[in-house]
Amino acid sequence: MHRYLKHHFALLVLVQLAICHAQVSIVDIGATGNQVNLTDTYDQNFDSLLSSGGSPWLNGATLPGWYTTQSSYSANPLPFAGALGSYGVGSSSERALGSAGAIWALSFVNNSSQTISGFTMSYTGEQWYRGANDPQGSTQISFRYRVYGSGVSDSVQVYDLGGISNWTALTQLYITSPNQTDTTATALNGNAIENQTFVNFTLTGIAVAPNEEIWFRWTTGSVLSQPHAMAIDDLQVSFLSTIPEPASFASFAAAAVLGIALIYRRRRLPAADGS
Repeated sequence: MHRYLKHHFALLVLVQLAICHAQVSIVDIGATGNQVNLTDTYDQNFDSLLSSGGSPWLNGATLPGWYTTQSSYSANPLPFAGALGSYGVGSSSERALGSAGAIWALSFVNNSSQTISGFTMSYTGEQWYRGANDPQGSTQISFRYRVYGSGVSDSVQVYDLGGISNWTALTQLYITSPNQTDTTATALNGNAIENQTFVNFTLTGIAVAPNEEIWFRWTTGSVLSQPHAMAIDDLQVSFLSTIPEPASFASFAAAAVLGIALIYRRRRLPAADGS
């Protein structure tokens, strides 16, 4: 009898794990016509950004769902210009987004019927310029997130990007400039492994209810007279929910029922010796 209880318990554990780790699909709050439908994982490599010159930055449209306090951005800007930059090797189409003194953010609205309970994020931090400082120091990309209730306007949220209150820092997703051993100012190849740092972190214990929004914000900061230019690339975000998608739950529940039925059927079948 205990053997069957153990089988039942194992099946129930499988169902519970499916519930706790179900992912949700949400839609980015980009401008109408520029929304991004998300299924499990959001991927952004920034390669659609300009590779030469400069251009106005259109919040929610230059990259759907992306916002900044800057009015424009340019390809490979010098870090002391304080501009938002599309970084790459020359005019290569392989780009990264960053700066030495700007703020940029990605926002999502939860349009599902589930409450988001956490997220997993990974990206590569890249250093594209080393300033001439003696002694040399670091430039850091900091990361924070914030949850908004429904009905808060884009203008308010963009205004809030420059503040600290109500934003939660995740130091696990901070990036520090890796190339700071030389005092000579020079452009760097951020695609080279020695100029990169990879971060990955899963956060749980948050609550983003249906129709609420979650914002992710990156900021570069430095006390250096000539800060280094830092950028992020190959961003991936996935969301967790405490409630499974109906199809996922149904499949696991069906498997559990089938398993229990097979156990009982096995119990009722006569043994080979007829007992």
